[in-house]
Amino acid sequence: MLPLGSRCRPVHAQDGQGHRALIAPGKVPVPPYHFEPEYTFDAPSDPARWSAQQHGLNVSFASTDQAYFRSEVPDLPQPFQVWEATGWKGERLNTQLVAWSPDTVNQIRVAVSDLLNDKGNVLAGRNVHVYLVRYVVSNYPTAPPP
Repeated sequence: MLPLGSRCRPVHAQDGQGHRALIAPGKVPVPPYHFEPEYTFDAPSDPARWSAQQHGLNVSFASTDQAYFRSEVPDLPQPFQVWEATGWKGERLNTQLVAWSPDTVNQIRVAVSDLLNDKGNVLAGRNVHVYLVRYVVSNYPTAPPP
């Protein structure tokens, strides 16, 4: 039983029962942030490749068929600053924007604008959606057991 005067909220039964229950808000767990911190136990296979990278933020469009690891310099033949794709009306087109830097970068913001083709046709920026792809441990190759 909760002490008198405690702050509780009535909760209606969901199973068709006619009674009401009380829940103390302090006992409801607070959900975690919208993201979990990334694991930091990975290490580059070739640290010298990072020292050969241009300082500052490097960005390129890249294939969605390739996974890029956070600790590795992306294997891109050359950075692509322009993305070209063709699709039917109503079809979803996807690309991956890969960002990397040999320096510490605390925050990256992506701004979307209208897309324009060579004929002057416009796809409104409100139809373009940007989603963050987090690094997933299962994408990493596993080392053979000792």
